[in-house]
Amino acid sequence: MSTFITVLISLRFYLDMMRKTPWMFCEAAGIYWNGKTKPIWEIIVNLVVSLILVKTIGVSGVFIGTIITILVVDLPMEPYLVFKYVLKGGLVKYYIRYVVYFIVTAIMYVATSWACNLVSGAIYGMPGLGMFIIKVVIAVVVSNLVLIIAMFRTKEFKYTINLFKNYAKSFISKFTSKLT
Repeated sequence: MSTFITVLISLRFYLDMMRKTPWMFCEAAGIYWNGKTKPIWEIIVNLVVSLILVKTIGVSGVFIGTIITILVVDLPMEPYLVFKYVLKGGLVKYYIRYVVYFIVTAIMYVATSWACNLVSGAIYGMPGLGMFIIKVVIAVVVSNLVLIIAMFRTKEFKYTINLFKNYAKSFISKFTSKLT
């Protein structure tokens, strides 16, 4: 599989995962009736764009068509429904954050790819599985470093750190109480 198709599949997965929160809000609030035309627009846009692109660029056109559908139909519609009928405002802040998260993710991808390519062929005699494990470790370390550098000042990051601290304290206290 080409790198381009892999990137397209990864981008689609990323966009799907980023849609989960507004989707859960829609589901929990029961506001799907307000967006009843969204599936029809999804079908129309995806079918038209995918058919045009598959004729011109091949299989990648299908992936690009799906990504365009998510960007043009789903990402505008789902948060709009949530902010109009449930949260009552703040849609611009949501989209700004969404763009920031996408930029951080793109930087993580570039940095991780660069770091993994540095190792490629550098360790001679390393079997395929060993090289794979080394690249996984590099990918985990580099992507998390970029994420920490980009997000350490946000309140979400501080909240997550506090969750981990509280969980660690709870685990340690349960573990030490069983020892005594």
